[in-house]
Amino acid sequence: GAKQTLFDPATGDVAALLQHAHQVPHGSQAMLLLAMAPTAHAMNDEGPLSEVGTWEIEVAFVDAHLPADDATVVLNAWVERDDPGDGGGAQPRFMAVDQSDDENTLSSIATGTHTVVVGAWQLREGTAAPYSSLPAADAQRRALPLVYGLAEESREWPHVAAAAVRSPDLHRMNGTSVAAPVLARRLFNAMKHSGPIARDGWPKVLAALANDDPAIKLP
Repeated sequence: GAKQTLFDPATGDVAALLQHAHQVPHGSQAMLLLAMAPTAHAMNDEGPLSEVGTWEIEVAFVDAHLPADDATVVLNAWVERDDPGDGGGAQPRFMAVDQSDDENTLSSIATGTHTVVVGAWQLREGTAAPYSSLPAADAQRRALPLVYGLAEESREWPHVAAAAVRSPDLHRMNGTSVAAPVLARRLFNAMKHSGPIARDGWPKVLAALANDDPAIKLP
C-alpha cells in the first residue's frame, strides 16, 4: 500500500513513481506500478524528463520479505504507453519479446477477470481484422477475444457508418473502438429485456447474440 517518489541522482528531478497495491481491481494479486516520467515534453508541459534508451529494472526479495525455500513466486510484467505523438521514437517494449507476437497485447482496461474482450470483425470477408489485440493463449487453445463486433464492411471498405454525438452527421470509423460499442449496444438491449447478466451467463448471452445478429461473431 506504500508509494515512493524516485529521483534522478544526477539532476535531483523526479524520475518515476513506485506504488504498491495489495490487490488489483480485477483479481486477487498484488501489483507494483512503476510510472516513469516522459522522455519528451508534451504541449505546455515543462516537467521532468526520463532518459531515452534501454532501461534495466531489477526485482528482488530483500530482508524479511524472502519467501520460504519451497515457495514459488510468479511475476507477470507489462509495459504500457501510447505511441509517440510526433511519429518519431520507438514504442516502449520489452527487449526479449518477439515483436511479431500479437498475443498479450491487450491494454490494461481489457485484462479484468470478467471483462468482455471484443475484437474487430470484417463483415464481407467473414474474418477478424488483423489489428485486433489478443489475450494470452492457454495450453488448450489459441489466444482469441471472447467475441467479435462489426468494425469493417470489407477490406476495400474498411469502416462502418457511425452516428455523430452532437449532430445528425454520419462518420466512417473502424477499429476495436467501433467493435466494442457495437457489442455494448446489443448487450444493453439484451439486459434491458432480461435484466442483469450473471457471471456464468455471459457465454450463453454472447452465443445468442452471435446467432441472431450478423454484426456479432464468436471466435
